[in-house]
Amino acid sequence: MGILEDELEREPRGAFILPRILAELGELERGRGYYDRALSLYEQAEEALPDDWSENENHVLSRLVVCGYRGQAHLEIGHVDQAARWLEEERELASRFGAREIAISLAHLANLYTTNESYGLVLETVDEALRIPAVAENPTWLGDFLVRKGSALSELERAAGASTSEAVGVLEDALAIEALSEIERTRCEIVLADTLMRIRELEEAARIVGRARERLQELPEAIRHPMTGLAIHADTVLCELALARSASKAELERVRAILETSFREFLAGWAALPPRKGGVGFLGAGSHRDALSELIALSVAIDDTQAGYERALGYTLEAQALGTLTRELGVGTTDLDDLRASLLTDGSGILLYYAGTNRSHVFCIDAERITIDEIRDEDALQPANRALLSYLAFPPGSFGADDARRHRRAEIERLAGELAEELLPPSVQETLRSWEHVYLVGNELLGNIPFEALPLAGGGLFGHELAVSHLPSLPLGRHLERIHRARSERFEARGVEENVEFALLAAPEHGERAREAWPSLRTLPLTAPQIERLVAPFDRVLPPRSGPEATFEAFTELSAQEPAILEILAHGVREPERERAATLLLAETSARDGFLRAGDVEPVPTAPLVVLLACGAGEGAVRRGDDRRTDLGGAFLAAGAQSVILGRTDMELSAVLSLAEPLHRALAEGVASAEALRRARVATAADPATEDPFYHALIQVVGLGARPVLPPRPIALASQGAPDTPDAPSPIWIAAAIGGAVLAIAAWWLGRRRGSAR
Repeated sequence: MGILEDELEREPRGAFILPRILAELGELERGRGYYDRALSLYEQAEEALPDDWSENENHVLSRLVVCGYRGQAHLEIGHVDQAARWLEEERELASRFGAREIAISLAHLANLYTTNESYGLVLETVDEALRIPAVAENPTWLGDFLVRKGSALSELERAAGASTSEAVGVLEDALAIEALSEIERTRCEIVLADTLMRIRELEEAARIVGRARERLQELPEAIRHPMTGLAIHADTVLCELALARSASKAELERVRAILETSFREFLAGWAALPPRKGGVGFLGAGSHRDALSELIALSVAIDDTQAGYERALGYTLEAQALGTLTRELGVGTTDLDDLRASLLTDGSGILLYYAGTNRSHVFCIDAERITIDEIRDEDALQPANRALLSYLAFPPGSFGADDARRHRRAEIERLAGELAEELLPPSVQETLRSWEHVYLVGNELLGNIPFEALPLAGGGLFGHELAVSHLPSLPLGRHLERIHRARSERFEARGVEENVEFALLAAPEHGERAREAWPSLRTLPLTAPQIERLVAPFDRVLPPRSGPEATFEAFTELSAQEPAILEILAHGVREPERERAATLLLAETSARDGFLRAGDVEPVPTAPLVVLLACGAGEGAVRRGDDRRTDLGGAFLAAGAQSVILGRTDMELSAVLSLAEPLHRALAEGVASAEALRRARVATAADPATEDPFYHALIQVVGLGARPVLPPRPIALASQGAPDTPDAPSPIWIAAAIGGAVLAIAAWWLGRRRGSAR
């Protein structure tokens, strides 16, 4: 590396060799596991190219190399979305060169589609490569592409439940090629053994996986490194075979010990890599996920008691303790006793999902016991999930005629019912009846199922009958509980009158740069009376900032005054060129462009509860297995929020305001965020204008939603003549009747007139 750095010092910026030197430095950092450094160097290499790089073949080749390196680096850390951007450009540039560059780019694309589980695209890519004479005539290239083809066929056959296999013949053809590299030969044998096991050729599968495991011991240490995934994949297949053969308890314990060692070596490799702001999806590969799902299955098979279930949970907690946000915050691991003492009080329970390609599991955990149910694999759930989300993501009016709307609603009910049947088996439904609040963990591995829209066996919807908190991980949940306790003690010591309840940043006026980037967006037409209704339920509020005053500087000033609740009502947009694409549009100033991004949020200590009433605030690229959400909710949790209320899709202003009124009433009464949102969902669904699930099913609480951020009010004075129902107009104010009530109300009004929060 020193030689390259010396060469870099001697080269003038912009010279032909500079981009290549920076790219190779990035490759060295990538090999050491420093992915942020590597990605930064690739970006510098791109910037070092001249503006007219596309007109010079040498510069085009440099760009090609940078795209390939950058895409592979993103792929290795589970960033399928970012990898696709760079590898697709690599393929486009490769067409300007020869067979070698095209073959490399196609191999990279096949890797991308394999990780993304788009196996049909893998087959198309391989077929394209094999039509190139130089590839078909080169034994090494031919073997590599056949391994990719056989792997894709095997996965497609698994999804279809096929009892015979075309993949076996393709994989055997690859193994017959003498020039096949040792690493690809080993990978091919593991996939072949897995395929043979699926079609019940168990003895042959055992022989081949045994041979692959022996070969692994002979390979160089760099290839056997846990992060390559070969060892853990082979040991996972070994365990699957033991379960498929109904092996003895002693044999199951033996293979579990083998897989446990591989699993912990894999975790150690994960832990050795520095955390990064965009998260790391090391469970992106199906073989990585399957290792943990087989450890769970083995633990239950060996000991189908509470002790076996606790051991299975322990493996899951080990993996969750390595989440990026958990590591950034120094949280460490947790255990069942700690979870019960910190989270499982007051009628709360945990639904923990873990999804693998062969089998998935759901844990029900409460103060008394654990249950584990095996459910269908993730692939079986995705068609219904994708279809349901496609209906929920758009308002009913966008579906045209009445017949189309009725069909949409019937499909929503049918698809939600199918998913509930798979994800909430009878034993889970029975347990849920005794819970009031549920922590939902592991949903990102399922593809972010809209649980709040799923029906329960006893009637009603999941999100209407239960208060729901989406927790990125259980160790993080325990950490948030500790923050809540410390913050509550600090607020209590300071005194109720000194604590700000609510701060609002609303309807920012868009600046020139926002109008240029999104010309169709207009400033939200929020009126002064509407703003007054938003703040009315709270006693101690900061002056709302709206229009040209709703700036980043206002965001930091409001946050610095430590309100219990910070709400932002603004347009949300996506910047697809950014890894964390969700962005809020604030008012522009001479110093700031008005774009509030994740990186802007994280350095600013924030409120215990953040409410983001903005389109797509909960959208972000999935980092499978990581607790570092790439949406704005993840950014606010990193900044110190206890919980965040946000939406996953577009919102309509009128519906948002309708939901905000009952939400604010409940929060002002000292209700926890998850229960407050549940009440708001019920109230919104009761209104014929907003009863469609589009208006409430995709708004969720992320984080510790079972703990209130405001103390309960001892006395509630409803406005005269208003019925005490969720749909009634909000009370003007609620005040503690200490001393003279008239003086208290008069003092409050004077404070509001002066715009003072204290």
